[in-house]
Amino acid sequence: MAVTSCKLVDIVNTTFDSRNLMSCTAEFRIIDTIPDSTEQKGRGRTTILNEATTASPDNFPTHWDYFDWAGETDLYAYATNFKIDRLKTEASQTIYKATVEYRPAAPGEVVLIGGNGINATNPLLRPPVWNGDVDTFTKLIDQDKDGNPVVNSAGDPFDPTLERPAITPVVTATYNYTDLSTAMDVCQAMHDATNSSAWQGRAMREVWCTEARPMARVTEGVNTFHPVAFRFALSKVGKKWDDEILNRGLSYKKNAGDAKNVVSDIEVNLADDGTLLDKDGTGTFKPFRTRPEVNFTTTLGF
Repeated sequence: MAVTSCKLVDIVNTTFDSRNLMSCTAEFRIIDTIPDSTEQKGRGRTTILNEATTASPDNFPTHWDYFDWAGETDLYAYATNFKIDRLKTEASQTIYKATVEYRPAAPGEVVLIGGNGINATNPLLRPPVWNGDVDTFTKLIDQDKDGNPVVNSAGDPFDPTLERPAITPVVTATYNYTDLSTAMDVCQAMHDATNSSAWQGRAMREVWCTEARPMARVTEGVNTFHPVAFRFALSKVGKKWDDEILNRGLSYKKNAGDAKNVVSDIEVNLADDGTLLDKDGTGTFKPFRTRPEVNFTTTLGF
């Protein structure tokens, strides 16, 4: 004899303030198997709401829970005001409508989450804001889908080189730093860098910071901070952001390990050991790690 069902019905009255922080009202339908008349015997509306927090299919929120409904999560909209009204009483159950108002914390307000005081309005405590994007560019076609060089039947590159449009998936992040000096230090360290270790689910050297741009100083209440916008280009999984070039030259080794090279009249394709590559052989590409490699986690702070 207790609350048997709690279901989210609707999200209404959604608004956004000048900080682009959301407020809204969530409406729930709660079914209690005890008729409403028994409230006078010690079973009040507070008890019903408390039991609804563990009911299905939707757990009723508790004070300061952040918004996490209808496939959307907002870490800065908190459950603050609760209301419950009886809709219908039957012989064996009572149906209630409960509403929860979600709102952002006021400047300086301490939000209690899990028993810990967290100043949710402090911009220096906010996680980065992530978004997705793509970079478009024109790609020189110097190798085919299997990594073989695109050359003519004599083994020479085409002139002009083949080109085609291509895209690179990008994620962007905006993060707040305490002062301009810190922001500039981070930007300088991250410029053109790749990740020296696994970061955000990607292996080392699979993420390339193509842009680290400090933004104008922002003041929110008593807090002043400097946002920095980052762009991270993602390589194909398993493919590093290393520069590669077709292994060619005007000289070659007659035998692997020779100290002196044989001079050629024309550029020739080279094997990995520096010897002349047979004209029917597959060309090789030499990779070079030309970009700085930085520990993104410790440098960025997220």
